[in-house]
Amino acid sequence: MSFNMTKAEANQRAAVYNATIRWDRDYRQYRVALDEWYLLPRYLFEAQAYYTDDLEDAVLTAGAMRKEADAKAS
Repeated sequence: MSFNMTKAEANQRAAVYNATIRWDRDYRQYRVALDEWYLLPRYLFEAQAYYTDDLEDAVLTAGAMRKEADAKAS
């Protein structure tokens, strides 16, 4: 099932999860990362980032990343 969401809609949904979705021009894919990861050293940050060419997958993955991070924190 495809939602055909825009990049702006995807960013709004990702913001709910405190996540960021960015288009990587080099790899031509979306990069998904939780906002708190930006405080990590780059090698750790990159190791946890998720890449996909599907915007819907990026949003769903952002939600899954947040759920997993919250579960680890509690």
